[in-house]
Amino acid sequence: MQLLHTHRERFCSKEDLPGANTSIGPVGPAQSITVQVGGVGGVPLTATAVVANVTVAGTVSGGFLTAYPGGTLPTVSDVNWTGPGEIVPNLVVVKLSSSGTITIYNNSGTVDVLVDVLGWYQ
Repeated sequence: MQLLHTHRERFCSKEDLPGANTSIGPVGPAQSITVQVGGVGGVPLTATAVVANVTVAGTVSGGFLTAYPGGTLPTVSDVNWTGPGEIVPNLVVVKLSSSGTITIYNNSGTVDVLVDVLGWYQ
């Protein structure tokens, strides 16, 4: 796959998730959120994956996030942190679902999540 486009767009936080997700608050333990990425902020609906900086903030305990296209939860993590009050970013490449979404799973505590898309594949 070749990275076709680069683009920086802040997609979501607990206050301003795009589209129908605007009312989602912090992500709780063992919960996930689905974020529409394809067709939003300049990312085409035909994109198959994104390069993004996923940041966790407002942590209350150690834990991890997993970003994936949905379906079965993978057995890997994308962002890891060790305690309360941390702000931790990590660069990830995430395949998009057929509808252009990504799912972000939080395993522990309650966290705020930011997704900054830097580019996409198609």
